[in-house]
Amino acid sequence: MSKFRQYVLLGMLLTSLTGCSAKPEVSPQVMQQTLLIKCPPALPYDYGTEGSDWMLMVKEWSSLYHECATRHNGLVDILNSK
Repeated sequence: MSKFRQYVLLGMLLTSLTGCSAKPEVSPQVMQQTLLIKCPPALPYDYGTEGSDWMLMVKEWSSLYHECATRHNGLVDILNSK
């Protein structure tokens, strides 16, 4: 066996041994408490019949939806990363 082949085999052996000796660092997963808040069961509906009242309703429903969607998506991202 040539010297070159011996060095290559020795290098491969050393590389395979050193690759297994390193242990991956595992960091604890921290879940935010804000992600555990449930969305409201029903949307508020105490608005008048005027157009401006309906605009207030749409704005409030939109903000409630986006807050809930943000929490839900954050929770899904954390659970999928495990």
